[in-house]
Amino acid sequence: MASRDVTTFTRRGKRNFQQEPGSYILRKLFDDVPIAGADDGSRTDITCIELLEGNLYIGTSAGEILHFVLLAGESDSRFSKPNFILASRLQPTFNPLSSSPQGTLGIQQILLLEDVNKACILCNGTLSFYSLPELTPAFGNTKVSNCGWVGGLDLNKSGSSNYARDGVTVMVSIKNRIRLVRISEEPRLVRNIEFSGCLATVRRDNFACVADAHSYSLLDVDHQQKIPLFPISSHDGSSFHQEERLSDGKDSKYGNSEGDSGAGVSTPMGSASSRISRTESPSKWEPKAVPEERGSQEGTTSNKTVAPGSSQASSNLDGSKAQKSNTYDRLAAHGTARSTVALESKESSSRTLEGAHQSTPQANSLRPHILSPTSTEFLLTTGTNPLEPGVGMFVNLDGDVVRGTLEFSRYPEGIALDGRGINPISGVTGDIGDEGYVLAVMGCDSSSGNEAGLEIQRWDVGPGEGGGKREWISMKEHFESSRKQTTPRGPAVGIRRTTGRCNVFLEELREKMQLAPIRINELYTSTENCEVPLLTSAKQRDSLSSDVQPSIYGRTSPHQGHPKFIDQGPTDDLESLRNEEERQFIDRISYIDCQTVLWAGDKAWWVFRNPLAIRLDSLLEKTIPASKSASSTEFVDIEAVAQILNNIRDQEPKTELDFLSLNYVKQKAGLLLLTDMISRVMSGVEVGDDYRKMTEEALVEGNVDPRIVLSLIPGLREHIVQGERGIWAFSGVKEIIIEFLADLKSADVLILSKVTSDFKLLHLLKQYLSIWRKKKGFGSVTDENEISQTVDSGLLHVLLILDQQSPKGPATPLSLRADLNNFVDQGVECIQSAAALIERYHRLYVLSRLYQSRKMAGEVLQTWRRILEGEPDYGGEFIGGYYEMRKYLLRIRDSSLVKEYALWLARRDAQLGVSVFTDSTSRVKFEAVQVIDALKSGAPNAMIDYLEYLVFVDHDTMYANDLILYYTDTIIGILNSSDTMRSVVVESYEAYKALHYPRPTYRQFIEENFIQEEWCRNRLRLLQLLGGTEGLIIDYDVSTVMAKIEPLKQVLVPEMIILDCRQGRHQQALRLLTHTLGDYDSAVHYCLVGGSSMFRRRPLDATASQFSQQEQSALFSYLLTEMLQIQDITERIERTGELLDRFGKWFDVHLVLTMIPESWSIDILSGFLVSALQQLVTERNETLVTKALSAAENLRAAAEYIANCKVAGPIVEEAS
Repeated sequence: MASRDVTTFTRRGKRNFQQEPGSYILRKLFDDVPIAGADDGSRTDITCIELLEGNLYIGTSAGEILHFVLLAGESDSRFSKPNFILASRLQPTFNPLSSSPQGTLGIQQILLLEDVNKACILCNGTLSFYSLPELTPAFGNTKVSNCGWVGGLDLNKSGSSNYARDGVTVMVSIKNRIRLVRISEEPRLVRNIEFSGCLATVRRDNFACVADAHSYSLLDVDHQQKIPLFPISSHDGSSFHQEERLSDGKDSKYGNSEGDSGAGVSTPMGSASSRISRTESPSKWEPKAVPEERGSQEGTTSNKTVAPGSSQASSNLDGSKAQKSNTYDRLAAHGTARSTVALESKESSSRTLEGAHQSTPQANSLRPHILSPTSTEFLLTTGTNPLEPGVGMFVNLDGDVVRGTLEFSRYPEGIALDGRGINPISGVTGDIGDEGYVLAVMGCDSSSGNEAGLEIQRWDVGPGEGGGKREWISMKEHFESSRKQTTPRGPAVGIRRTTGRCNVFLEELREKMQLAPIRINELYTSTENCEVPLLTSAKQRDSLSSDVQPSIYGRTSPHQGHPKFIDQGPTDDLESLRNEEERQFIDRISYIDCQTVLWAGDKAWWVFRNPLAIRLDSLLEKTIPASKSASSTEFVDIEAVAQILNNIRDQEPKTELDFLSLNYVKQKAGLLLLTDMISRVMSGVEVGDDYRKMTEEALVEGNVDPRIVLSLIPGLREHIVQGERGIWAFSGVKEIIIEFLADLKSADVLILSKVTSDFKLLHLLKQYLSIWRKKKGFGSVTDENEISQTVDSGLLHVLLILDQQSPKGPATPLSLRADLNNFVDQGVECIQSAAALIERYHRLYVLSRLYQSRKMAGEVLQTWRRILEGEPDYGGEFIGGYYEMRKYLLRIRDSSLVKEYALWLARRDAQLGVSVFTDSTSRVKFEAVQVIDALKSGAPNAMIDYLEYLVFVDHDTMYANDLILYYTDTIIGILNSSDTMRSVVVESYEAYKALHYPRPTYRQFIEENFIQEEWCRNRLRLLQLLGGTEGLIIDYDVSTVMAKIEPLKQVLVPEMIILDCRQGRHQQALRLLTHTLGDYDSAVHYCLVGGSSMFRRRPLDATASQFSQQEQSALFSYLLTEMLQIQDITERIERTGELLDRFGKWFDVHLVLTMIPESWSIDILSGFLVSALQQLVTERNETLVTKALSAAENLRAAAEYIANCKVAGPIVEEAS
């Protein structure tokens, strides 16, 4: 990956930045730093860089510090990098005697102490102090000579308020010791630690990891104890192990003398261990430093400690040495192991130092690197030589190796950390960009052919979790553009994480993610074969629906020619205003926070996390073939796109830029897959269901404007609606649309037709548009009105095309037809254009459902009438159409529509038509007179059904006489006109009489043997009316009915029985029941309750009789007389005996005995006689009981009288 701001140009002249898919990118900090050349003519390189609050400090190998000041960017944000101007040059003075034997090193370190507003600068072995930000000398221009390193800030306290108030403690390496110096208003010596040749150190509280020229060690700076770790280079392993073995015995002796078990630490590169007591009392082992008042807490400066070099400082430091020596002697007596350590802070972990002047390593020796990724771990590097691979090892505060190791392709010249890393316990990060990375810079070497570059890998995850993967950013181009190399190793390189931060503007973010307008009409005017009408509002589309009928391929019929575009897009003023708003918005979030700098020679770069949009966009661009076109045979690498989408599917945005970046990438990925799917369809390549689902999910996750999706589909573009605001999309997304539509320009119409006939593609559109339709009414949807119209119209078109392959008939659950019906039931925008589209596909039933969704009752009924009258409906769904129309008429409230279509329905199905007027659930009520008048004129065939409702259901007897006469005329007319029908009726009597006893009543018989003809149904209804409906006695003209029936009295026997009963001719009625019908049960029922209710569906019981008991006894006497006349003697005896047994109490015994023939056996009357005698005895006993009760009642009354007289006493009346 290159780091230049390289740009290329597409065929349309659009600026296209170089693809950068890595985790990090480089941007130039300076093209050429204005550094001064060395006096001897040798090359001058950058050695260190620091940044704080807009002040940039660059140290060079010539011993010069360049101070730059950041200028605020211009308002238009056209600069891709911060604008620094040179403010001053500083050449710190140094002691020539303290310089390195290898020569001057220039500026070795710049340590900024932000909390106390001071800077420590190490130049050629001399440490100087300055005030920020101007770098004016501090502490009386105090300097420390023979200094090899400065740093060791406590990373656990950095930035805390107490830390700033108490001062900052730094570790200064001077010859054979490390001095802890607290810097506040003045530097104060805290203590000395005997450790020689310190080259690097990083400190966490009391523990510091240090390194000398050969190995690493872990120090307890308060207790002055050390745990040797492992050598820097494996070549130093033998001497290191020998030294450890020598010190191990002393440590064991020391540990035993103190009574502490200690802790054995095994170095990872040998078996040596040291047992060091880590629990000694601080008061026992703390060296007695120079007395001080803790001025940072008490606010006093009575006993000041001045900088080393002055006379006062010398005396103080010498005194401190004398006091310290006693402590060190005691440590030596107990055999405490000490090895040379190096001190380096986290901020200076990637120094390009050539080595401290105290040690003289070999030319191929490795410089130590110490970092602290967490509060309990240190990261150390080790290797064999600079050209061989290096290893990074993690060590905890106990000196144990933890985690796994990191591998470097070569031993790094500098390393830096970025990100706090993922918590290994919870697996989550707390802040933005917390993924932990190690950035290792490696210089070039012409002798070995190695090029310079930056190697990047994760440190916070294992190999199975994404760790172990290394990225490489080559710096070859930058070295080629640098000045001519004078050494085989090329210019010095280095990397550093600065104290301060800087914001860098990325123009690529603007070019890709700024929203830009899409004029759909302009995209199509140059594409002849894809030209379709673009209507910007429902009103315009409706107005053209009758004139322009585009085909499913997006063109009009051949005889209509090409439609014209209606350009109602955003006006120039609105578009310019919106463009400016979008530019300002994207500019605000296009600044990237940078804190890591990289340098090589006289050049410097920012190193920062590659924004999500740029990184993923680069990966997406790699999936597109170089010769990609709509009809090409090279397609997008869908597996790579799927991998990108899977990686970001569960990623939660943490910043506004992340949110937009994820949306941008998802939209671009979705459109790439969609255009590729269309290209495959046009090329005849089979598209699998997995591909379709993946494309659908990508479009949904990207929330792509459905108008953009439809713009890519020939034949569906006619449904796009854009208002004055137009359609806006990411610029990177717009490029895809423009290029794809341009490729469609040369496509043949037959090839384009494959798109709108491909089931899987149409199914994808159906699913996607359905999801967008669910968002209708959401305030968060931009251009919600235009999108709703587009989605409704487009989805309707897609469903109509898909449903063409469905079989005729009603929709089945979860079918395409069910989806179509549900869609129109929910309501569609632009009703007129939707209706025209449905009419085009001859789907009248769907059209009626569309009208129902808008409560357009008249149009619904008219459409149904068209179907029922024979117009083609390709769906064939309107089964049971008359019943559907009836149910719908019951729901509407328009009385005129109900009346009109109920009469139309009654002419075709009388019962259904009448039920509209009679149903109690109908929302429109009509008076009976109104209905009768309407039926007489509009549907006379339905009159009888309405009258039946009034009489039988509504119990309105007002119209019973008319109904009876209608039934009578109908039945008589049929019987007079057909001898067969008369024979059928007469034969039914004979068939009934032939049944064995017991047999059902004649009413039950004719119902069970009902003839499925209208006149038979009418006869049953007539019998019911003649006898009276349940609970009502119908008053009708008996004489008129009798006159009509009289000529057929031998045929209509049941009718004559009821009429005789109505006229009081009971004996005649019983004769017909007994002899003509042979219905003895009905005859008995006649005697009990009367003959009118015999042919009701629910005959009355005896308690509801219309006769008195005497009348009943007379009727039973008539019935007995008729039964004694039955011709069949056996039938006569059985029926008479049964009648007397069951109803003997209604007969007079004497009368019965006179009527029964003497020839009958007494056994026939035994039951009757026994019951009669029992009745007589019962009556006699009842009489006796009654007399006894009466006598007792008389006695009681007499007793009450006597008692009352006694109470009242005699009454004396005087004679008048």
